[in-house]
Amino acid sequence: MALLLAPPLACTNEPPAPPRPGDRFRRVHVGPIEARSRNVEPVLPIFRAALVDRLRTLPGVREALDGAPTPRPPDAVLLRGELVDDADPFVPVAAEPARTIAGRFELVGPDGAVLQRFVGRQRYAGGPGVAAFSAQGLIDLARLFGVTVAETVGRWLAGRPVDLPPAGPGRDGRPAVRAS
Repeated sequence: MALLLAPPLACTNEPPAPPRPGDRFRRVHVGPIEARSRNVEPVLPIFRAALVDRLRTLPGVREALDGAPTPRPPDAVLLRGELVDDADPFVPVAAEPARTIAGRFELVGPDGAVLQRFVGRQRYAGGPGVAAFSAQGLIDLARLFGVTVAETVGRWLAGRPVDLPPAGPGRDGRPAVRAS
């Protein structure tokens, strides 16, 4: 009878947290990234360099390579994708005062399975006018987008959502990323 009146024992055994991708993958290899726009082709190497440089500084990433050796180590994930932009050299400056670089990306496991897909965009943060169409503006934009993509991979490795809300109205230059 005393057992029926005793308070129930609290169960404190919580299920273990699901493993994070970073627990399995310590290397990121940057594979093929295609430029789907003539305007982006010249800055693709700048994008890749910024992407790899930022990946190398992420916590938990043991190795970030520009290229994918075959076969890949079992703890390596492959990043591949494509870049586009919305700039058209024949559009008057007043009609389009800002530029955007966008891309679709996939993280692929060693077995070839796609582990995560995401799309992102980075908007030019400079002022209106000719500077929005300058070569230096596009270089800066490609570099910023490389960092954005690398940080998205870092969020995925940490087990956090890859999504970043889009920037508000105006040209504040903040990126937008969403899983696809």
